[in-house]
Amino acid sequence: DTGEGMNREIIDQKLTRLFASGKENDLTKVGKFGIGFVSVFAIQPEAVLVDTGRDGESWRLVFHPDRSFDRIRLQEQVEGCHVTLYLKPAKESLPDLVKRCRETVQYWCKHCRTDIYLNDSKINEPFQFSTGFQVSHELPGSRMVVQAVPQEKPFYGFYNQGLTLLEGLGSPLPRMAFKLDSRYLEHTLTSTTTRPWKLSPK
Repeated sequence: DTGEGMNREIIDQKLTRLFASGKENDLTKVGKFGIGFVSVFAIQPEAVLVDTGRDGESWRLVFHPDRSFDRIRLQEQVEGCHVTLYLKPAKESLPDLVKRCRETVQYWCKHCRTDIYLNDSKINEPFQFSTGFQVSHELPGSRMVVQAVPQEKPFYGFYNQGLTLLEGLGSPLPRMAFKLDSRYLEHTLTSTTTRPWKLSPK
């Protein structure tokens, strides 16, 4: 993440508090409700390490399996945010984990404008259809590609900053496949969890 990073106030008030992210009127955002960081706990890591810096401050956060964390001030300046997950899978399950990671990232992030790599292999795909004649149009903050096809209810896709919101078969435009990517499409990818979100310093 090569963004602005975080100082202690943002860490305490935004990162570690679900739904506290202030993204209203931010047209560079991806998402709305500030739940992105929660997703790192979905695969039950042994630990999560976050290095971040802003306003002359640099911090290291070490998150534990119980979601408590240690906050450590760093002397060297950190640019943006660096998130590292520590997993303890059995050796025989590692190829399956890598395969599932690739499938997940390819589905959700295939049209992101930022280059994304997994094991030195680029994940991103061009914002277009793989074959056939198609028409594309772009405005500030939005882009669209359309293709006439023989199917009555063809493919359609909605994206925000290239992040997949919804895609599938059943386009509302008969015989017209389309992909629409716009920063004006708002969404949340949250799902109900079995335990409440809580992060607290040790």
